[in-house]
Amino acid sequence: MYALLFFAFSVCFCWLLFDGWSAQAIRARGWGFSTRIYQRDSEPVFFWVTFIMYMLCAAISIVMCLRLLIVPF
Repeated sequence: MYALLFFAFSVCFCWLLFDGWSAQAIRARGWGFSTRIYQRDSEPVFFWVTFIMYMLCAAISIVMCLRLLIVPF
């Protein structure tokens, strides 16, 4: 059950990474329901910080999914 949840998180974050890399613009959620879009050329710091954070979240989700599949509680 939890492995499926972490797999869904990893797919979501990997999709955000792929979409941000291919479009050279990444979407970031703000407080509440606001969404910001950072362009790689015009706002490189915010783009790369968001990209790295999404990559970290995807990696943690993949590791947790595999860990729950291999060593169930």
